[in-house]
Amino acid sequence: MKNLGAAMMIALCCLSAVQAAAATDDRREERIERHRKSLEGKADRWRRPPAQLKLSDAAALGERLFFDKNLSLNRNQSCESCHSLSVGADHGTGAPLPALGFVDNDNVRNLTAVSDGSDMTKFGALNAPSVGYAAFSPAFHWDSAEGLYVGGQFWNGRSNDLAEQARQPFLNPVEMAMPSKWAVVSRVR
Repeated sequence: MKNLGAAMMIALCCLSAVQAAAATDDRREERIERHRKSLEGKADRWRRPPAQLKLSDAAALGERLFFDKNLSLNRNQSCESCHSLSVGADHGTGAPLPALGFVDNDNVRNLTAVSDGSDMTKFGALNAPSVGYAAFSPAFHWDSAEGLYVGGQFWNGRSNDLAEQARQPFLNPVEMAMPSKWAVVSRVR
């Protein structure tokens, strides 16, 4: 009788766990659907017919700067070094990217994908987010439906827009490590 009671208790716990997981999956699907709907129509403005693939002068300059390693202290790192378009931003390590993005010191301790800086002895504490979504990211804000902060540039929302975000890595000592804005400008010239 004791075994039957224990088996019933285990079965009840398993059933509860399955129901909880299903509810979590339903909420996850709802969040994904809300997010997908919020992006509808926005991506179309970035699609150009082949005849219009020529970049504007400003976009061409941005592309050159994105790949320019000369803009890091030791001339060994570009924006693309961390936000690699060819390896999905995991720096080619094959390390799994954490699901939630806020990885901080756990990322460093667990040797998961983080960005190494121009000074190869220093590492950032966050993995590099994809640049593919950057243009669509809303301003950093509390989303009460999600129950968390969302948006902004960088995982922790420390920049509200792309212009603000683009300035920060150049001067960050664990990223591109340039000593001043003027040092960056002199490298561009």
